[in-house]
Amino acid sequence: GMGYIRIPIPEILKVLTTTGISGTKQTGTDQVFQMVIMDVRLPRILTAAIVGGGLALAGVIFQAILLNPLADPYTLGVSSGAAFGASLALVANLTFLGHYSVPLFAFIGALGAIAAVLYLASSDGRYSSNTLILSGVIVAAILAAGIGFIKYLADEQVSVIIFWLMGSFVGRSWTDVAVTFSITLPPQHDESEEKHQDTGR
Repeated sequence: GMGYIRIPIPEILKVLTTTGISGTKQTGTDQVFQMVIMDVRLPRILTAAIVGGGLALAGVIFQAILLNPLADPYTLGVSSGAAFGASLALVANLTFLGHYSVPLFAFIGALGAIAAVLYLASSDGRYSSNTLILSGVIVAAILAAGIGFIKYLADEQVSVIIFWLMGSFVGRSWTDVAVTFSITLPPQHDESEEKHQDTGR
């Protein structure tokens, strides 16, 4: 309900109940409220919630694997790798995949960063959470310097890079909700199969 157009709670409930399932089109003021809620605010809110859940899930997975409360995408350099890949795509104006070009390069950068971390951490042929985190900090520092250099090269485009790195949910749509949800949704665990295997043992 908050924003440039203030929408009372009863109107929000009315829009959600009349539009959510039936897709009924309203008229007059109700149509404006419906457009603001269903096409602008609700997709943005849901995308933000899903992205936040995805970040929490990523942190939990890293901590569960490494058994270290300090492990997260930032200390392991994954976030810096994603930022570096996205910055490259923005400064080079790579748009061959349209809206998904920057996220693709961010994902490739994250994979490259974690590969570098694993390479640095395996100098003695073994992995430990401490060496992985220290390697992540090193890789993150190097990539941060690289991002700074890209900002220098970007000149007038530096604002675009800074805006992307800070993060924004402006202009999110239901397509963004579906994409982020499908990526963040964890795989389903088949408990019946696990019970069957335990019984077999």
